[in-house]
Amino acid sequence: MPSGPGERYDFFLSRRGSVAPIAREVTDVLKEQGYNVFVQDYDIRFGNSLVEKMHIGIMNSRDLIILFTRDYERSPYTRKEFTSFEAQRLRSPEQRHIVILLCDDTPPEGLLADNVYQTLMGIENPEERKSRILAAAERQSQAAPLPPRPFIGVPPRIASFTGREDELDRLDAILMQDKPAAVTQASVGRAAVQGLGGVGKTSLAIEYARRFRGLYAGVCWCSAEARTGLMSALASLAVTLGAATPEEADVEKAAKAALRRLAEQRATWLLVYDNVPAPDYITDLLPSAGARVLITSRFSDWSQLADEVALDVLPLEEAVALLRSRTGRGYAVAQTLADALGRLPLALDHSAAYCKRTQMRFTDYATKASSLIDAAPRGVGYLRSVAVTFDLAITEAVTQCAAAEPLMAYLAQCAPERIPMILVPEGVPVPQHSGFVASLVSGDYAASS
Repeated sequence: MPSGPGERYDFFLSRRGSVAPIAREVTDVLKEQGYNVFVQDYDIRFGNSLVEKMHIGIMNSRDLIILFTRDYERSPYTRKEFTSFEAQRLRSPEQRHIVILLCDDTPPEGLLADNVYQTLMGIENPEERKSRILAAAERQSQAAPLPPRPFIGVPPRIASFTGREDELDRLDAILMQDKPAAVTQASVGRAAVQGLGGVGKTSLAIEYARRFRGLYAGVCWCSAEARTGLMSALASLAVTLGAATPEEADVEKAAKAALRRLAEQRATWLLVYDNVPAPDYITDLLPSAGARVLITSRFSDWSQLADEVALDVLPLEEAVALLRSRTGRGYAVAQTLADALGRLPLALDHSAAYCKRTQMRFTDYATKASSLIDAAPRGVGYLRSVAVTFDLAITEAVTQCAAAEPLMAYLAQCAPERIPMILVPEGVPVPQHSGFVASLVSGDYAASS
């Protein structure tokens, strides 16, 4: 069967080698009913790139059918198929589904537990097997879906998130092994960028949490810039886990109760500790079992506490793709701007939002930004390109609406969460076009950093 970029499929069949005969059976049943099925065994010919063909098949398939066995989640290849489909599904305007066919006595707990499923294990009658396969294809589940697993505090997905596939695979390899934690950090040798923001640590953690959420019994996002914020998030988790009551006044006691409860259960959670200042801030707030921990930090050495994933600026192609996805403009001019801003995701996102709203050309923005970067002070919390794109956005926002300046000064004192406008005091003017101002000052990556 051809499997080119234009071929469309009803189903992509994902499996381990131990159930090859069942894959053949399922394929035959579905094709007999007129469905178009992509199967690795038959549609990827010897000598073709496995990953490339898999990508095409997943991109062009409406639904994913998983022949689930106890060894399915242990393979990085089948995990890649599932997470790649999940990433595409979440971005797709059409309805796409994951369907499970159980092929052994492994119960649908944890990984993929809340998807449509049918059981083939122990069913010998060919007609009954056929009936169950077709029922699954028509999204008729053998049991009512389980309630959604907790997904606490995770920021919204970054719509313009681009690339970082190697880093996501590295996180998957670390966190799904027997390692206790993984760390993302800004690290470009011993240069001044060490410890500085804007490289996309938080956005990577958001993408991982959302793309791989099906691998965990629950996900809890903890803002860890201040220890009080981390303990508060863990205390809220304690309430979710039933380890503390909402009336518990001792936040640290509740936080420690959450960690103990995680260690007592069989299911595996993901905890994200975002923007940790240094290892000693969290050494006593790490779970002993029951959870994987993903840390983001500007601190440079986590070798004693976790496996490190160094995060650099975007490769040129990915930086250009980010600018083009946000604005729809051409390659050459996007490359010029990407180079001028040092390929930092946060600076690129700022500039794309600015150029889209004001209709400024990339070349003009690059010229203006470059002159300001040369004059910008050193040693600030962010790289100079990020500081400059912030300044340009704020200046334009004030030009559009003078009331934006006192409003931004007030909101800058608040925690980095979504702030209800009801909290703005009466004496602080709210711009009539506040959405326009917000889009200039805070792009997708800015909102997550």
